[in-house]
Formats: sequence, structure tokens, C-alpha cells
Amino acid sequence: MEHRTVQSVLASLAPFQLTHDLMARAKEQPVASTSPNTSPPASPPGHGPFVHARPTFATTTSQPQPQPQTRAIASLPSQVTSKERLLTGWTPPGGAADKLFWCWVAAHRGPGFVETTAHTVVTEQQLKLEYADQLLRAKHAPTTWGKARDVAPSHDRPIRVDTILALAALHDVSLAIVSHRAWAAHMRTNHDNNAEDDNADTVAVIHLWPSPPMLSEYSHADVDAQLRAYLVPVHSFPRKLGAIGKYNMSDLVDLCRRANLPVLHGVSLKPLSKPELYGQLSTYLESVFP
Repeated sequence: MEHRTVQSVLASLAPFQLTHDLMARAKEQPVASTSPNTSPPASPPGHGPFVHARPTFATTTSQPQPQPQTRAIASLPSQVTSKERLLTGWTPPGGAADKLFWCWVAAHRGPGFVETTAHTVVTEQQLKLEYADQLLRAKHAPTTWGKARDVAPSHDRPIRVDTILALAALHDVSLAIVSHRAWAAHMRTNHDNNAEDDNADTVAVIHLWPSPPMLSEYSHADVDAQLRAYLVPVHSFPRKLGAIGKYNMSDLVDLCRRANLPVLHGVSLKPLSKPELYGQLSTYLESVFP
């Protein structure tokens, strides 16, 4: 009985054994098949048809990948300006002695004038005397930044901030001077109505810190968004602040926060008084605009 059972089992496995033998021979000697349903021969790893059809970042050029960083920058309002800046971080040539003065000359006459002019002491003194004469002879000399005889540049001394602002007002040049967290500026009153002037919608901005001074050009929208909204304004010289009675507590707290000054006592954490806020703010402005 056992012999018959074994024989019947072997007989039932014979077709599978034949198939196994044929598959082994096909691997040793592959034969081309004419049947349309026959699968393609096996390919070595990395060389199959699906590998070639799969797109990769290194080889695919027909479908460029998106640039999320560019889209993010384009969507930020602070990165969009109303007019392309003409100057960014321009500094006077190395031979210029009074670099702040040459920044003003570049804002008034253009960087090309500065770069093509000899930066000798004699030339610098001649230009300062020319500007001083313009201030002293002006019928309507600017008074916001001081009297003409007080702000007129001296030919043998470095130019002062109030002198540059007075010259900007005299020549009606939109100009801002930034020092740390404070700024002072003269703005043209008709910049929106003078469409023919290429510089009507731009503001020359001189940064005093870090040294040396550098000149950039901003649109009025940039000035409103980056300077007017965050820095402490200075409206007159030599006194940088108005009378204490012109400010309420909320004004002084806001100005001190713009200057990164404390508004609370360090130990008790009680709010500073109005005279204390005014005093530290005045001291700060005197230090950044000496």
C-alpha cells in the first residue's frame, strides 16, 4: 500500500518537475520568443525599463522643480519696493578725508561727480566754502536745523549732521541720516507732483553707523516702512527733543522702545516716570547725534 501511495505522489508531481527543468534551461540558454504575451528577459539591477522611465532630479529637465523660497520672498510685502534702488551701500573712495561730506556731495551731485573729482584736501575745502557761501547768501535760509551762520560748513573741520540737513533743505533734496536707532530727515514737499524728475520719488539715506558712512537710495514707501515706523525721529538741532510737555507717557514709552531703552525699573519693575523716560531718551539722542 505504501509503495502505491509513493508512486501516485511522484506521478502527480511530474508536470511540475518538467516545468522546473524548462525554467532552468531557459535561464541557461534564453531563446527569443515570438509570442506577444511573453515577458521580457530579466535585466540586471539598475538597468530595467522602469528605471529608465522613472524621472530623477539629476537627469529630468522637462519638468523643473518649484522654487518655494522664491515664492516666499515674492509674497513678503517688505521685500517689494515701489522703485528699484539706484544705490546700495555706496561709500566714498579711499582718498576722501571727510567721508560724511562726500556722502552729501554724492547725494546732491551724484556719485559720478565724486568718483571723477580729485579727493584732495584743497578740493574738499573749496567745495565746503562753496556750500557755506550758498547758505549764507540764501534769502530764505533753513531755520529748522539752525541759523545759517551756525550750520554753515567750515572748510577745515568735518561736516556736521545739522549742516547736511540744512543744505538738503536749501537745495530741496530728500535726504535722511540714520544713526543707530534714530533718524533725521528733510523731505521734499512736492515729490508726488513732480513726475518728470527721476529723483522725485527717491530719498538719499546716509547711514552713520557702522563706520565709515555709506549712502543708499530708497523710495518714500521704503522710508515709511523701514525708518518712520521703527526709529526715533529727530526734528531739530541742537535740541533733539521738543519740550517735555509736548509728549504724553505713551509717546515716550513708544520712543524708548524704538531706541531699545528700558521702560521699567530693573529691580522693582515699576514703570519709569515721565521725566525719567524723557531724560534717558534725550541722553541717547545726544550720544547717537553728537
